[in-house]
Parts: sequence; C-alpha cells; structure tokens
Amino acid sequence: MARIERPILIYFGGKYRIAPWIIGHFPPHETYVEPFGGAASVLLTKERSRCEVYNDLNGDLVNLFQVLRDPEQALALGRRLRLTPYARAEFQAAYAGTDDLIERAARTMVRSHMGLASVGVTRRTGFRSCGRDAAAWSRLPHLVDKVVDRLKGVLIECRPAIEIMERFDSSSTLHYVDPPYPLGARLSPAKIYSHEMIDEDHERLLDRLAALKGTVLLSGYAHPLYEQRLSNWKCHERETRNMAGRITVERLWIKPADGKSLCRAPSRSAF
Repeated sequence: MARIERPILIYFGGKYRIAPWIIGHFPPHETYVEPFGGAASVLLTKERSRCEVYNDLNGDLVNLFQVLRDPEQALALGRRLRLTPYARAEFQAAYAGTDDLIERAARTMVRSHMGLASVGVTRRTGFRSCGRDAAAWSRLPHLVDKVVDRLKGVLIECRPAIEIMERFDSSSTLHYVDPPYPLGARLSPAKIYSHEMIDEDHERLLDRLAALKGTVLLSGYAHPLYEQRLSNWKCHERETRNMAGRITVERLWIKPADGKSLCRAPSRSAF
C-alpha cells in the first residue's frame, strides 16, 4: 500500500499529524469503524482491515469520499483540480452550492486547502495566501490517485454515529471514535462543525460506547465529563500542535473488546 504522505483535507480536528501514534495502539481486528470520519486521516494511514467503514453526517465530506472511491469520478476530480488555480476567486466561488457531485467534491477540497484555520470546509473564512500552500495545491492530483487506491473496499456511510457503531459491532470490531470535542474542552469555544455535540450528546455517546462488544479507542481533550465517565478506561496522552501552532494535549481512551478496561494514570509521550 502506497504511503499517503499528506492529508487529503485540511480539516479542524484532523488527526494526520498523530495518526501513527493512534494506530500504534490498535489491537488486531477484522472490522474497522470510524463513526465520526471527518478527513479520514487515520483510516487513510492505517493498514487495510477485512472490513472498513467510514461514516460522517457532513454531506460534503461523504460526497468527496464517495467520488474518491469511484475511479472514473476520481479521475474527473483529478482533472478538475489540475485545472484549478490557487486563487482567491476560486476559493470564494467554492462556497456556492452545486448539484454536480464532482464539482461539489472539488469545491470541498478548494475550501479546505485554500481556507484559513482549517475550518474552510464548514465555515466561511479568509483566503490562505501563501506561496507554500499554492505549491502544495499543485501536488494534490497525485495524492488523489493514492487515496483512490486506499479507499477500495471501504464502505462510506452518512448516518448517526451510534447507529453505525451498533450495526457493525462485534468482538472483532475496532471502533476509532473521534467526535467533535466538548465545547468546554476546546481552546476556543467556537462552533466549527456542521453537526456539533452538546454535553448531553456526549453523555449518550459514552453510554453507548461502554455497551459495545468491540474495542473502542476514543480521542478527546481532558474534560470533567470524560474524566468522570472514563475513569476505568486506559488513557494515553500526547502533546502535539494544532493547526494554529498551539500546543495541545491529546488523550486517547481505550476500552478493550473483553470489557476489562485498565485503570491507570495517563501515560504521556512527546510530540
């Protein structure tokens, strides 16, 4: 499998920088589920599993990955990207709606890679006017080819996360769960995602995760609700930098498939 050397999307909360660290905690499994798929950085980095499921409620993201999974549509998307200059006018036009699936996918990528602060997919933002970013844009069509190959056999869904996890749950399933972090845990409380979660949503999610048969790996920041509800899960920490260059501490909580969670003080690794 060819290594995907950069993220297909610049997306708020994307895990490309720490994907190897996350994957390093994966146990053997047959079915892999990302119920909050986002930019799919972990999925695209990991080795293939027998069955893989990407899910997200954001229709633009789901459309993009459906296009990338189809070789003919992906070829057309690659041509469209090659003909798209890195330009402010292209970026501003990318917020207009369209019924053309390939054009919709292209506009999602334009907003992602040309927008500031990694929020261009879901919010209007400023134009990223940097020569380095323009050079990276010119290499995207080559990246598309690798992503097309990696997505072969991946099931792409647009359903509520809990529904997807319960549908594919088994003792041989690995659920990598990366939900929108609680607003109170973020460095900025601004609402970024098209489908945010309030604390009650997180409570329901944690209840369902505890009941799953499969292994669960849950990403997040320290938060009172998580500290209380996940006290018997194994926890790892890692310092990293967000897209704004600020240092953050990512947590990875783990519930093994046998349900015998390990209660330990968080272990920390450096960048």
